[in-house]
Amino acid sequence: MKHSKDVLLLIFVFFVSCFSISIVNASTLDANVLNEKITNIKFDSGNSIVMGNLADNLTVEQLLKDFTPEFVLEYDIKSVDVIDGEDVLSNDDVVTNNMDLVIECNDDSSMAFSIYVVGDLTNDGIVNDDDVNALIDDILKPESEQEEDESTIEKDVNEDSNVDVVDVTEMNYSIGNGNWGIGQVELEDIISSLGADDIVYVDDTIEVIYKVTGLKAGIFKGISGIINYDKSLLELDSVFASSVYGYLNDDGKFLYVFDENTEEVLITFSFKVTARGTGSTDISLSDLMAAIDGVEVELDQDTLSKGVQIEEYGKGGDEEEETSTEDTAEEVVSTPVATPTVNNYSNYIPSYVSLSSNNYIRSLEIKNQKIDFDKEKLEYSITVGNKVDSLEMTIILDDESASYEVLGNENFKTGKNVVTIRVTAEDGSVRDYVINVTKKKATVVTPEKESNVSKYVIAGLIVLIIGGLVYVIFKDDEEDEK
Repeated sequence: MKHSKDVLLLIFVFFVSCFSISIVNASTLDANVLNEKITNIKFDSGNSIVMGNLADNLTVEQLLKDFTPEFVLEYDIKSVDVIDGEDVLSNDDVVTNNMDLVIECNDDSSMAFSIYVVGDLTNDGIVNDDDVNALIDDILKPESEQEEDESTIEKDVNEDSNVDVVDVTEMNYSIGNGNWGIGQVELEDIISSLGADDIVYVDDTIEVIYKVTGLKAGIFKGISGIINYDKSLLELDSVFASSVYGYLNDDGKFLYVFDENTEEVLITFSFKVTARGTGSTDISLSDLMAAIDGVEVELDQDTLSKGVQIEEYGKGGDEEEETSTEDTAEEVVSTPVATPTVNNYSNYIPSYVSLSSNNYIRSLEIKNQKIDFDKEKLEYSITVGNKVDSLEMTIILDDESASYEVLGNENFKTGKNVVTIRVTAEDGSVRDYVINVTKKKATVVTPEKESNVSKYVIAGLIVLIIGGLVYVIFKDDEEDEK
């Protein structure tokens, strides 16, 4: 056995010595042997692929803990380091993408591997909900924004050479369960359907509803696809989805991840009929893919295409819109859908539900100030001392789903200052509360007063000097007379 190890070591040293440079490409190593020795690190084509840390920041110490003494001894390794540029990181430093794993051998040869942290798209050494959103963003980038030769190693979490909704659901599942791995899924029938009126009129608004049923509660699920329609005849007005993550991009591609308690999914596409004249068009879904906990689910595709006949004349307008959508809504939306947390993205048509427009402040208190606050009153005026540079405020919003930011509340100057509390409702509507703050002038001694004080002091000294001289003169005269 010892003889075999010596032979292997001699072969390894000979192979390394064949190169004129000291850095040996990872492909020269036996990947199978390495994987047997280092369980959390995979070596492939010069890359060191590391599973991201789902609980806390991934540190150098955590990354290197699987380099056992047996491995070091077998390969005659002197040191193993993580390097960022030219800096060797310490055990407490966080490991992120674009760093290098460098193995130094006792024969002065070395091996360098580029590090990819699987799932860590935000490059902060930890895998969380932000990375799920980043992965969805990457998948749904319009073709015009896709970059060539873009690395997918850290995005392909299930290592199937594709980056899609399956990766998204596995990442979501892994975060929820605290470790990496595909969940055990009992597949059920999933049925998709579309519904809309067959005949519509110009200027009508029509809704096409896509329904997925049979989803099991308590597991992470997602769906992706493309909505296809004639943009010269129809204008996509909005999208409703009972999702936690996801949206529809400018190319018509969508991806949604649903709450683990969701058993029936509704995605409603609302269109405005813009054509002038008669004609027919189809609205269809394509490239559909569903996944549960990192496992792709084959959809039982019922009706994915809907033909619509457009008429120029008829009831039309608001009256036709009410009659054309009411029956469909009653037929399909039979159960209430929980209001989800919705992510809005600029330059994309966002997913939305009936979002709150409440952008009021319920109560406002300012330290050392008394104001008669009324949520309908938008402007207030107060006066503060010269040493006050900002206001200490307690703000409570009328709606928990709204948010606020405070503008101008710093570095007050003497005179008038304006502090604005900008409240943004869940639906994006904004309300500004304005506080006019007058800062008092500082109390200072003017140069004129300082000059008068100096004059008084000098005059007093002169009087004392003169008095002293007079006293001396008279005293000398008395002495002379004596």
